[in-house]
Amino acid sequence: CNNLDSTSESVIVGGTRNKLSCNSVNSSIIGGFNNTLSCNSNQSSIIGGFCNTLSCNSNQSSIIGGQSNTLTCNSRYSSIVGGYCNTLSCNSNRSTIVGGYCNSLCCNSISSSISGGTLNYISDYSRYSSITAGRCNQLIGNSQFSSIIGGHFNKIYQTSCNSSIVGGAYNCLSGTSRYSSISGGSFNTLSSSSNSSIVGGRSNTLSCYSRYSSIVGGFCNTLSCN
Repeated sequence: CNNLDSTSESVIVGGTRNKLSCNSVNSSIIGGFNNTLSCNSNQSSIIGGFCNTLSCNSNQSSIIGGQSNTLTCNSRYSSIVGGYCNTLSCNSNRSTIVGGYCNSLCCNSISSSISGGTLNYISDYSRYSSITAGRCNQLIGNSQFSSIIGGHFNKIYQTSCNSSIVGGAYNCLSGTSRYSSISGGSFNTLSSSSNSSIVGGRSNTLSCYSRYSSIVGGFCNTLSCN
């Protein structure tokens, strides 16, 4: 049985054990199993899938397919498409998660996206930013207009805006390093240095306001202090 309770102009079409409740006006659940749409999530929809939840004032939002995905906490005009155990929450408006496993996009990360991958994380006002594929990558700490593409355990944080990490592993870009990038390699660190780059290599460090600078390849190289 499906359950449609305390709603207005809403509908459940097909499926089993779906629930639409708590003043979610003009909303719908179409097919699927054990999906829940509730708590004033108006003009929203869940289409297919299994055990998905859309709730808590997430207006004009949608979950399409997938399993155990959650879209909640005032995340308006947002969507989750497929995947398993993904979470989009906490005022992350106009944002999307497409596929993948256990990815999280939260905490006012507006107009941002995660596309595929596993255990990737965007949070803390990292607006207009994206993670594409990869595993255990993090983009946090008000790092706006930034991106991580592939790789694993890469991290952009501390207001490093308009920056990117492409591939590689265990690379970190931090400390207001704006318009900077790390491309490949592993265990490389770029901090407090704008318009700079590290390309490949291992355990290289570019730091301390070394602007318009670069390290290309090598091992344990350091460029720092103005």
